Amino acid sequence: MSQFTSILLPEDFKTGEYRITQNTFSKDDFKIYISDVQEETLKQLLGIDLYLSFGAELPNPTLQKYIDLLNGVVYIHENKKVDYTGLKRMLKAFTFNAYVNDQDVQNTIIGNVSGVSRNSENLTPNATLTYSEEKNNKGVNYYREAQLFIERENNQKRTSTAVADNLDNTYTVAVADTTYIIAGDSFTINGVEYVFDSVVDGVSFNFTALTGLNFPSESIILYNIFAIFSGKPKNKSFFGGMIS
Repeated sequence: MSQFTSILLPEDFKTGEYRITQNTFSKDDFKIYISDVQEETLKQLLGIDLYLSFGAELPNPTLQKYIDLLNGVVYIHENKKVDYTGLKRMLKAFTFNAYVNDQDVQNTIIGNVSGVSRNSENLTPNATLTYSEEKNNKGVNYYREAQLFIERENNQKRTSTAVADNLDNTYTVAVADTTYIIAGDSFTINGVEYVFDSVVDGVSFNFTALTGLNFPSESIILYNIFAIFSGKPKNKSFFGGMIS
């Protein structure tokens, strides 16, 4: 089982397109499926370093970048709004697929699958496999959306409105947007690297440097929020074969 708290619970599979008849499993057994799928998927999605950092904040992240990664957010890419839905739908799809594929095709999981099918009739083994892989491939779409969010939002850019020398080897930088700025992370200002010391949300941040440096009021601040990302792509499949 995963070393981190599970994002999903067995109750998340009571209704909807990923419904699994509750009497087909014990909650403890199904929790193992949920945990194992989460660990395997997130390690591939994020890479080990980002997985460990993100996982340590579960189930309720405090850093905004991890809140948005988990729950989804509307962000801007190339002047267009993108509605990123988060990780839960992805994990539901992969958990559903893993559970269905591991069951004896004659047991009541078939009844569950047929219960959400158009005719509410028992499905053949091949139809059940096709149905579960449809859900898996939806999960792959969500997986790709998550990696796009990470890649697109990694490089952050801000322009200051003022940079004040506090005359104590610290500077205060006024910026309209402090989203994803975290004390202790590194950044560059006009090409020189420093570290965020403290942040006043939506107002400013401080950093340490020798007093007497000259920073233009409109300085360029660059920072990465997912610098440790090393995730791998995931392919769709049909009848167990990888296709794209």
